[in-house]
Amino acid sequence: INVNRMPAFEGPGDLVFNGARVNLQGPVPHWEMGGGTLSGLEQVIGLASLTNCTLAGTNRLVGTLNVSGRLFVPADSSLTVEAGAELRVNAAQEIHLYGPLINRGTVIQAGWIGVYNNGGQPSNGDLRNESGALWDTQGNAFIYDLFGLQLSKFHNAGTLRRSGDPGTATCDIFLENQGRVEVRTGALALTRGSDLGGRFQADAGAVISFPGGEINVNRMPAFEGPGDLVFNGARVNLQ
Repeated sequence: INVNRMPAFEGPGDLVFNGARVNLQGPVPHWEMGGGTLSGLEQVIGLASLTNCTLAGTNRLVGTLNVSGRLFVPADSSLTVEAGAELRVNAAQEIHLYGPLINRGTVIQAGWIGVYNNGGQPSNGDLRNESGALWDTQGNAFIYDLFGLQLSKFHNAGTLRRSGDPGTATCDIFLENQGRVEVRTGALALTRGSDLGGRFQADAGAVISFPGGEINVNRMPAFEGPGDLVFNGARVNLQ
């Protein structure tokens, strides 16, 4: 289905896209799908709600995207959250990334994000939080490597934040940090280590922990705040 304008849907009944491939080719104020494949996400200027969908091609989010069920980004596709846009991954919802997710706006993550990178043959899943962007993990949010190859990385040049209800958010891929890591409440567990670049801040009662991974330290890291920074399982190499 090729869509170049908002279709005229009328009546109290349901109109359901639950398996079709939809190519958005013109601006629409909002869009909702309950399955199938979508391309042209940048044409949605308001709220997009996707449940158990696949994104095809190069997609830019300029409005707000609510993810329900599972969202799949294949190896030949990507998702970029532009400045001013917002991606919401609610609790019990999930994104599977075989291609990159680039954030220039805001990501609010309470659910799971699984990343697969096999060296670009063909999958190159990575997370990139660019300068000026906010990645806000809440509750027991979980970022993990889908198949355990550990080639995926979280590249943070903006702000990676842990907020919301008490609990532990977990990043189970290597954190390459050039920005800020802020833990306002609860805990953030970096189970695959980090280069300890940028700045790390834990507020009162909050915890940043390194329960696994390998960490090479060639300078004194920038740790701030009254909270706890705990190395409780990582291999630390002082260089």
